[in-house]
Amino acid sequence: MKRWNQENVPLPVVLEAIDHCFDKQAERGRKRTISGLTYCRHAVDALWEERKNLAVGSNSALPEENPSARLDALAHAIEECAGTSVSSAVGDELNGLAAQVRALAGEKAVPRIETALMEIENASFDRLLQVLPVEQKASLEAELGSLLSSVRNLDEASQRRTRDANLKRLLRQATGIPRLSLFG
Repeated sequence: MKRWNQENVPLPVVLEAIDHCFDKQAERGRKRTISGLTYCRHAVDALWEERKNLAVGSNSALPEENPSARLDALAHAIEECAGTSVSSAVGDELNGLAAQVRALAGEKAVPRIETALMEIENASFDRLLQVLPVEQKASLEAELGSLLSSVRNLDEASQRRTRDANLKRLLRQATGIPRLSLFG
């Protein structure tokens, strides 16, 4: 514990790695009891290295240090986009999205927050497409069609993933909303 403290490993990372060790042991059905933190040492070190690598090039602190502040900042950015949206329906949808992001502040495990953010993002994009004004939706579809004209030689699943990723990118640009992630 002293070493983790000296290396400034955030407590949520330590707890998450320890939980993972216990979960892994339970999945394997082992009866041996874990009698000390030494058993979890490698898991904590590995998870901490992974988190630091995710933040390479970033000027800000790691998400584990204050996920609720990052969620609040993300929700605030979405609310700003809602204020400048092209229609009240889009604005209402974006305000609802911001509320969903803020509601995650009670969760402390960053992987669970990231998973929830991905689910929220996917669902919100589907709803945003439904409430987007017809002319803006037609413009997005036209731009998407021109982008995808060069990927005809891909298999059907790859074409669908490429289409979805480009549609999300274009919708993000059109509405101004940021990527829903603590790492962005």
